[in-house]
Amino acid sequence: MLPLELGNFFPNLVKIYIEKGDMTEIHQAHLRNLTKLKYLSLPKNEIKKIEKNLFKFNTELEILNLEENLIKEIYPTVFDDLKKLSIITLWKNQCTNFNGSNKNEIIKEIQENCKPKFTFDINEHKSIILEDVEENLEIIKNEISEKTLKIEILRNEIKKTFKNSLISSFCLFLLFIFIIF
Repeated sequence: MLPLELGNFFPNLVKIYIEKGDMTEIHQAHLRNLTKLKYLSLPKNEIKKIEKNLFKFNTELEILNLEENLIKEIYPTVFDDLKKLSIITLWKNQCTNFNGSNKNEIIKEIQENCKPKFTFDINEHKSIILEDVEENLEIIKNEISEKTLKIEILRNEIKKTFKNSLISSFCLFLLFIFIIF
């Protein structure tokens, strides 16, 4: 995985090449401060998804090589900000076998073969990709049940605390009355 701070230490970095690095994902945060990056090559890794705004801060990118990964999803708009991009290599991926320089052709192929799946956000930190509706509805149901159970446990703890607080207050009240009389 690329370190998040890479751009802080090497702000003028123009080329990254990591082959067989066992990378499974890459996020915008990894590339954010690499604004001068022109060449990004990550062949023979295990990257599965190219997220929507991955290259938002990499407008100087000219060559992108993601061949021989496991990419199943690519957002078609991911290349919109890359006006200087001249070579895209996505050869031997799960959803595309594209290798060339015609950006319009690759976008067309991506739209046909690499459509991102619908994502249902349960909260900020979890999401479920919906491929098999029945199976994933069960997952969603279990997630909701789990959250409901956590809420119920929390509610019972609050009740217990409140009850103990009432008992303590009542005991203090009795003690106060006993002391006065």
